[in-house]
Amino acid sequence: MAINRSLLRRISVPALALVFGTALVTAVAPPAFADNCTLTITKNSSGNYQVFVSCGRDTPQGFSLWGQDEVFDELRGQYTGQVTTVTRDVLNEDDSIFNREDDIYAKVGGVDFFGQQFNGRMTNVIHREF
Repeated sequence: MAINRSLLRRISVPALALVFGTALVTAVAPPAFADNCTLTITKNSSGNYQVFVSCGRDTPQGFSLWGQDEVFDELRGQYTGQVTTVTRDVLNEDDSIFNREDDIYAKVGGVDFFGQQFNGRMTNVIHREF
């Protein structure tokens, strides 16, 4: 019986360390989809919306706006540069009676700080009713 307890202690301590270590790394790691680009949407005086993407030190050259849905994401438009003005219709992607809140994000392409092209970087998702 003493041998079994000794063996159990030898196995359980490393196993617990592995489980807690994995949980700690998972809790501290950033989300896998965060690509360091930010989407900002502001309403202007004419009632339209200014859409702006930024990627830190990198230079966005174009982006596509997407509506996030449970079944599939819907392309809402493609734009050059890092800023554009759109109407409410572009951002109003959820017309369900049960869910009126819109979920908009962008996929960005451009040139990074070292001169390398990038494409498909995802931004944050903006949850708002447009």
